[in-house]
Order: sequence, then structure tokens, then C-alpha cells
Amino acid sequence: ENITSEAYGLEANEEVAIKEDLKGHILRGNFAKKLPKENLDYVVSLGALSNYISEGKEGAGVIEDTIKNSLASLKENGEVRIYPIQEAQENSELVGLIESRKNWGNLVEKISKKEGVTCSIEPRAVKVIGKNNDIILESVLVIKKNKVETQEPEKPEKEKQWEKIHTKSIAKLPKTITTVHKSW
Repeated sequence: ENITSEAYGLEANEEVAIKEDLKGHILRGNFAKKLPKENLDYVVSLGALSNYISEGKEGAGVIEDTIKNSLASLKENGEVRIYPIQEAQENSELVGLIESRKNWGNLVEKISKKEGVTCSIEPRAVKVIGKNNDIILESVLVIKKNKVETQEPEKPEKEKQWEKIHTKSIAKLPKTITTVHKSW
């Protein structure tokens, strides 16, 4: 209800029926493959990706593929957001969450280097779970696609020399003239 024309969902399971009035917003596809839309501001995963981190190298591969394909579908400065990234205290019996947080840290470092993106893990919620009332932190992984910087071509040597002479000449002028010159 009240879905904007610019919001989409992705359903990978072919057996799941999509309501008729949502067919324009819920698309068939798989995050680990090419997304059916491009030029997006955000790609958000709510629980769909998080659990793969505990599946070793294969799970990490699914996450990496998903992030790579999501980044390819984003606009410049677009973001991928993955929630929840869960972690537990070091002294917790929730060993899986302690290990998964370490795995997320390693994966984020790898993705940052490989894809040239900016990553951050931002805390969102604190929860108490389990028979021992363990405290866990739920965070969101934000991966920002950086604007592609284009390098200016190297200036010819003569132009560099002229700039150096010009700068020195301006510096020698009286301050009042320099001020007038700068305002032109």
C-alpha cells in the first residue's frame, strides 16, 4: 500500500505469488545476479543477505556477488544497505554472532579495496536475546558507491612555467592592485 512508483522489491522464489497490484513493484530476480533495474539510489537488503555470512566462503561469495551487482545498478553516490549485521559481546555464549561480526569485518575490508567503495557499519538497535539474556547489537552495513573522479590531463610544461611566472608576478604587486586584480 502507498508504494511510490520508484520503489521496487525483488523476489527470487518463482513459487511465490505476487499480488496483481504489486507486479509493477515486485520484480523477479536474484540479488546475486544482475538486477532488473539500473540507475538506483539505494539497494536495501532486510534480512535476505545477513545470514549468508555464517555459511563460510560460499556464503561470503554470495554476499560479494550481490554487492558487486547492486553497485553496478546504482547511480553515482548511491548506497547499498544491508541489515541486520549482528554482533554479541566477546564473553557471550553466542559464538556464531561473535564469529559472524569478524567475518563481516573481513568482508567489508575486502569489498572496500576491491570495489573502491566507502563502507561503514552503523549501530541501529540493541536487543536482549536467548536464555542468558545476551545483549546483541544490530547494525546496518552502508556501502557507498563513490563518485568516479576523472583526472585532469597533465598540463604542458610551457603552461606550468607560465603559471609559475604569473603567480610570482602577482605576488610582487602591491596589495591594493592584487585585490583589484582578483576581483576581475
